[in-house]
Amino acid sequence: MSGKKLSQRAISDVLGVSKGTVQNDQRELEQGGQSCPLPDNMVSLNGTTQPRKHNKSEPETVEPEPEPVDTQPEPKPSPLIDDFRDAVPQLRNDISLMLDSLDDERFLKARSAIRKAFLDDLLDAENALKTVIAAVGGPNVSS
Repeated sequence: MSGKKLSQRAISDVLGVSKGTVQNDQRELEQGGQSCPLPDNMVSLNGTTQPRKHNKSEPETVEPEPEPVDTQPEPKPSPLIDDFRDAVPQLRNDISLMLDSLDDERFLKARSAIRKAFLDDLLDAENALKTVIAAVGGPNVSS
């Protein structure tokens, strides 16, 4: 169809594909060494003959945009004491809830199930808390 001087738009209309598809197919043929002659004048959709607008044999190269450089500095982490300021009251609250459960009349019946479900976790928490206390310079705690 190019040889018959049909424009890419006219070819795309006849074939029912986009103009870009026609353009890509023609470009592939040219790069593959096959002839796909593009005449200087084209027949447009309305049947008039017009000069060909683009006479490029190679596709236009587009340089990739450089990645933006993050000019903002990394935010400073909050002071470590803030982590303790949040964690210690929560820890005290959680321990208080467990201590209160010891006074609950249901505790004696649930003791065995609680031991099976949570004793290892409670012992791990105890050892971890001893490690933290020793690291902050608290009294020597035997493991």
